[in-house]
Amino acid sequence: MITSDILTTPAIHATNRRLRACGVAGTLLGTGTLWLAGHALGVTFEVASHHGGTPQTFTPAFLLGFTLQIALAGWVTLAILEHYTRHAIRIWTALGVTVLALSFVPIAVVGASGGTKAVLSLIHLTVGGVLLAAMRRSAARPDQ
Repeated sequence: MITSDILTTPAIHATNRRLRACGVAGTLLGTGTLWLAGHALGVTFEVASHHGGTPQTFTPAFLLGFTLQIALAGWVTLAILEHYTRHAIRIWTALGVTVLALSFVPIAVVGASGGTKAVLSLIHLTVGGVLLAAMRRSAARPDQ
């Protein structure tokens, strides 16, 4: 039985890494698709500067780069928690839901059109939903 556990552990870790990588890819696909759909519908993705300067336009490169950073930060956070606690997935899920909820504060207070705010909100929901689903599914379980 011990031999079986030793032989399956690398396979489990490889599967978990693939699921997490697919989750990251899914966030990027979702962000890109929503940006393209919004752009096709005339959304400008212009967000007013806090200092009264010219509005910043959220380009696909900007949004995809930011999405990638968030997705990788979620992956790394879960990996660290798995290393130090048996309750990693519960802690990570609570953190993820909290971060997702707080991510809507800037959207609510920023100067932008309704269309821009709507698409940015959909991007936040997509990234959060994909990450929560993929990372939870890939999380190490105590019986692994």
